[in-house]
Amino acid sequence: MKVKKFFVFMISFNVLFVVFQIVSGLILTSNHTPAVAGGTHGNAAAAVTFGQYSFLPLVFSNMAAGIAFLFSGKIISRS
Repeated sequence: MKVKKFFVFMISFNVLFVVFQIVSGLILTSNHTPAVAGGTHGNAAAAVTFGQYSFLPLVFSNMAAGIAFLFSGKIISRS
């Protein structure tokens, strides 16, 4: 039973994490005003470069969620 609660918690946490990442990205993108490099010259870069994606924040947040779940179970069982 405890394992089932853990998996439900982790799945819901991951879904919420992804939803919040997408929503915050949309908000930040919609409010961003890019600076034009070089003024109004016609030699703007033809290629757009994007940042690299890392799974590290997702891994660390899952570790924190798992540890928080375990600690909350320990605290509740003591009460």
